[in-house]
Amino acid sequence: GTTADAITYIQDLLDRSGGFGTFLLLGHDWAPPAATFHSYELFAREVIPHFKGQLTAARASHDWAKGMRDQLLGRAGQAIVNALTEAVTEDASGDATEEKS
Repeated sequence: GTTADAITYIQDLLDRSGGFGTFLLLGHDWAPPAATFHSYELFAREVIPHFKGQLTAARASHDWAKGMRDQLLGRAGQAIVNALTEAVTEDASGDATEEKS
């Protein structure tokens, strides 16, 4: 197909899926190497630039979460430590319910 066909196909995939991070090309040895390389060059020069910026929102979200990691995971991590400490303390004091054999 043409580069316009590739753009239309990928845009349809994006619209139906809600987005994705990677598009893989499958190569076969059905064409001469020069034709294959030309196809890859057309894809790189005409198709890929059409989709530049698709990950802007995802990257911004990742950067925000990374910057907030201590605040977001710090409290959750502390809650886990507290729950484990409480469970160990209960188990050590015999307050925990045990199965009777």
